[in-house]
Amino acid sequence: MENASKALLMTGSILIGIILLSLGVYIYNIMSEAKRSEAMILSEEQLVKYNSEFLAYDKSRMYGTDVISVLNKAIDNNERYEKDESMYINIAFKLSDDVNVVVVPYKWNDKSHKYEPQTPKTTKAIGNDKYKYNFEAGKTYSLKDEKGEDKDTQMIKDFLATSKDGTAVKNPEKPDLEEDYTITYTGFSDFKRMIFKCNSSKTQYNGLGKISYMEFEQVKSSTY
Repeated sequence: MENASKALLMTGSILIGIILLSLGVYIYNIMSEAKRSEAMILSEEQLVKYNSEFLAYDKSRMYGTDVISVLNKAIDNNERYEKDESMYINIAFKLSDDVNVVVVPYKWNDKSHKYEPQTPKTTKAIGNDKYKYNFEAGKTYSLKDEKGEDKDTQMIKDFLATSKDGTAVKNPEKPDLEEDYTITYTGFSDFKRMIFKCNSSKTQYNGLGKISYMEFEQVKSSTY
């Protein structure tokens, strides 16, 4: 009888142990699933934020200033996540005009008593000794080519760096008297004045749902 009682107690202890162990595993699984769901929600929020920063440039009409901004944003992003290919985004733009240096003469009009712009004179913008670039009409430029290799990245970086040289130079300084003068606009300034659109139908997403490619196209020439 005594042996039977001890056996019963041992069996009961084992059952209680199994129940407690099963309960612990159950609680652990619930907590793990909750953490996974929380991480998934956070990841989706980050994805939406990431894409929205670039989709802000999905416009039917914008100045070259916006294209310059999205190029800078993409280059910064690609350099920050250099070792993570899933974070890479390629930006392309197609030109219908050359990027030029534009010289606008201004002449004094005695009747209107103000300076009036004359016909601009243009020359091909090819950068300078420090920053080299050459953007031509009818061509598409992008950070990577179809094979996934760096294409025009360095030339685009050099072009963006010319912003440090200023966008317009008066020659000579605007006079107080009625004397003619000119304003020379750099290639960077010429690009800023062009009108572009985003080719939304060509926007691409990678397997994680992140934007991987956007394309912009010039639709109108710069004006002075």
